[in-house]
Parts: sequence; C-alpha cells; structure tokens
Amino acid sequence: MAFKSCTSTPDLFDGFLAAPPRNEVLKALATLLDWDALRAALAPAYKAGGGAVAYDPVLMIKLLLLERLYQLSDVRVVEEAADRLSFREFLGLKASDGVPDDTTLVVFRNRLRKLGVLDDLMAAIAAQLEKKGLGIKEGAIKLVDATLVRAAVHPPSKPKQGEEPQKPLDPDADFTVKNKKPHYGYKLHIAQDRETGLIAMHMVTSASVHDSQVFEELLEGTESEVMADKAYDSKAHRKRLAKNKTKASIMRRASKGGELSWWWTARNKSIGRVRSYVEGTFASLKRYLGCGRARYRGMEKVYEQLSWGVLAFNLKRAAALARG
Repeated sequence: MAFKSCTSTPDLFDGFLAAPPRNEVLKALATLLDWDALRAALAPAYKAGGGAVAYDPVLMIKLLLLERLYQLSDVRVVEEAADRLSFREFLGLKASDGVPDDTTLVVFRNRLRKLGVLDDLMAAIAAQLEKKGLGIKEGAIKLVDATLVRAAVHPPSKPKQGEEPQKPLDPDADFTVKNKKPHYGYKLHIAQDRETGLIAMHMVTSASVHDSQVFEELLEGTESEVMADKAYDSKAHRKRLAKNKTKASIMRRASKGGELSWWWTARNKSIGRVRSYVEGTFASLKRYLGCGRARYRGMEKVYEQLSWGVLAFNLKRAAALARG
C-alpha cells in the first residue's frame, strides 16, 4: 500500500539551516531501530483498496511515541511537530511536508487498539533490540512489582441515605487502600530485567486486584531468579518458581501474631536493597512518561496509554545501553 512521503531528503529551506537541530535522545532513537521494518507489524491496521492516500504508519507511531516522551496531547504533539525542528528531523519530514492533524492521530490510535496491533509492534521492536544484543537474555533476574495509577475521573461519591448509588464515570476503575489511604484507579504491574533495566512484561488491572494475582503472568518461566516484595510471598509462588528451577528471592512476611527470625529480617533487607531499583523505574514512568494518571476511561484505553509509556521507557533505556 502506498503512503504519503515521509523521507528526510532535504529541500531548499533545509539547505539554508545554519545548524541541524540537536536533540540527543531523538537522534539516538532515530538510528536505534530499523523503523521501516516495523511496517509489517502495522500492516493489519491498513486495508488495501481505494480512498485517500494514508499517512505513513511509521510517521504515526513516531508521533504517538513523541506524545509519551514529552507528555504531549494529540493537539500539542501536532503543533510541536509542525514547528519544532528536532521533532521534524526525527519524523523524517522535510520543511515543506505537512503533519497529520490530531483527528487523524486519534483515528490511527483507535485502529491500533481495536485490532490489537500495539502488542505486535512492541514484540517487533523487542525482536530488533534482541538482534542488536540489547534484549533480555534467557535466565535473567527479574524484579516484579506494581504501582497505582490514578483514574482520569473523580471516584463516585458515597450515596446519602435513601439515594441511589452514583453510576461510576469509569466502570473499569475501582478502589484500593495503600498506607491507610484510599486510591481510585488502576494498577500497572511490571517485570523488569535486573541487568538491562528493560521492562520485560507489563499488565494493567483495576486498582483492587492484588499484586500477587498476576505474578505468574508476568514471568516467562526461564528466569534464574525473581525478586519481589512481601505482597508476593506465598507457598504457591515459591513452589511454582522452584518447579522452574528459579531462585525465589521474595521478601518474607511474618506469620500472624509472630515475628520474623533474624535471618529473614536480614534477608528481607538484602532483597529490598536490590529490588528497590524498580521504584526508580516507576518514578520515571510517572514523572517523565505520563503514566501517573490515566488520560482515558476504560481498561483498553488505559492499557494502551501505559503501554506507550513502557515502550518509550524501553527505547530510552536501550539507547543508553547502545551508547555503552
């Protein structure tokens, strides 16, 4: 299928630039991947046939990636791409090339979500990184943890006596309690490779889903060791890891009314010092990649938003690894 041109061949205006735009992050990402090869993963989002010529899907995914990297809205990323030279260089746009409007971007993102193409895209990118020696090796040490993500809407208020319960604005978000404080929204679960810092697997659930309920889904079964906090402490999890010959470095909880032995107290501290690395990852995802609060309502859209955040994190991390 033909797409609108998205090449970096300079035109007359480009030739008059005193100096090329400098953005080290985007320059690294531009050469990190074979972007053209990703069109195969995006092919299901396009139908052959008549109609207007579509924008290049590589251009579109780069725009969506820029949204997460710089925490921009659909409207804002289009404005920046029309004006910011470093963005245009990353997108492969000549000075005379136009930018898709925000409505086109919304339609493209919805199409990716409905067809389930985003997971295929992430898998294709992971495969490219692996070929470059930047992937996650078999027998890796994984850090497993979860963090809360605020809902895009306010929680439903408690009905007064005799009143009907308020219909929630987001039926997929719900409540949980952490540190004796209520939270309303979702939960992002991840398994992170200890060596590379790449996020190997992620899942999104409602906030009330306990961390331990998705523990096994985050693992491949080939890990040499899994490190996790007390929320994941259970005989079932330890037994499953032992079956896979995986070392279970899971912090131990004291039995009800009992105390931990001095050995387990020291062991917990030892595990905690290493697994705390994942807290920095959550801080980066929330502070710099827009994963602290949902932008949309509904599990599918929130999963899509957080997945772009995870992808942006992994690409930045891979670029850093490539630099050595």
